[in-house]
Amino acid sequence: MKKKLIVLIPIGLMLVLLISGCIEESKELNDVSVNLKWLHQAQFAGNYVAEAKGYYKDEGINISILRGGVDSPAIARVLSGEADFGIAGADDLIVSIDNGEPIKAIAAIYKLSPVIYFSLSESNITTPYDFVNKTIGVKPGTGTDYSYIAMLGKLNINRSEITEVDVGYDLSLLYNGDVAVWPGFRINEPHVAEQAGYNVSLIRPEDWGVIMYADVLFTTLDFIDENPEIVEGFVKATLKGWEYAIENEEETIDITMNYVEDDNREHQEFMLSESISLIHTGTSKLGYMKQEIWESIINILILNEVISTEPSIESIYTNEFIE
Repeated sequence: MKKKLIVLIPIGLMLVLLISGCIEESKELNDVSVNLKWLHQAQFAGNYVAEAKGYYKDEGINISILRGGVDSPAIARVLSGEADFGIAGADDLIVSIDNGEPIKAIAAIYKLSPVIYFSLSESNITTPYDFVNKTIGVKPGTGTDYSYIAMLGKLNINRSEITEVDVGYDLSLLYNGDVAVWPGFRINEPHVAEQAGYNVSLIRPEDWGVIMYADVLFTTLDFIDENPEIVEGFVKATLKGWEYAIENEEETIDITMNYVEDDNREHQEFMLSESISLIHTGTSKLGYMKQEIWESIINILILNEVISTEPSIESIYTNEFIE
């Protein structure tokens, strides 16, 4: 008869193994929240993927992804403690820091801003020079306006030769010819116009020397000082989510549709595709920020008289959680 080999484990070692296993199983995750810049949509697909794939949990984080919007501004909610992290425009972040708010950028998702200016193709407006003697839609006090003024300034285009009209979200003003050029976001409004049956021409600020970061991850200085491991884990998981989203668009849309408030899948697909071209530019690794870009954004804000002083670069951003 075949003898069975019996391995005896000392009671002390067995207790250690059992206790270690219990500790590992009962290890608690850190409850962490991120406040989006806007409503749930494919613009934030990397966050959704990171949650769905368990990337946040791998970093010890139990994530809550909070809807943003006019009634839930990310910077205000992070400052009030209602959220740990936020996603905001680079321009808004600089303005807040210039006003003395204790926040800092920890990664830039969009290397190029989604801000765009577009017209109906039939109008033959294809460059900023074509804005002269036309009626142009503007949104004062927003990133679309900052880029618009900076772009015209770089090209020495006289704004007095342009009729500027404040606009909101009603694209019918463009469709019926009341406005010749519309300010918006290339991940959204141009596709809305095309779905309505209109062909549009796009004017990209970066083609005319205006580059701005967008959808910047940020948190407070205190949170960085007190929870560096959580900050590093949050950044790592979010960027990993975007890496997966970039390589798996169809599955990413499947995941995104579980979060979005707009069930137009085609529009979400367009938004993700356009976002990827702004996020994965090939100029540097995901999330990484360059000093010269931040300096350029500061200069744009000074040109627009949004800020009067130049905040120190060190107070605005850090790459330490990416490097």
